[in-house]
Amino acid sequence: MKRLISFILTSINFLLIAGSCALAFYGYFFYSQETREQLNTLIELFTLPAYVGSISGLIGGVIYFFHGRR
Repeated sequence: MKRLISFILTSINFLLIAGSCALAFYGYFFYSQETREQLNTLIELFTLPAYVGSISGLIGGVIYFFHGRR
């Protein structure tokens, strides 16, 4: 049960990271310059906490998964 929960949490964090990277790629190449300038403040406020939280959750999920296997 612990492994299932950690697998689900790790998958969610991985999908969040991959989705945010895909959205950043799409926004960089397909949004107009004006839209990008309007979104810059929101992106700057959101990006760092989201990446720190997602990566720490991903690392924690992997550690919890392998620690629970013993």
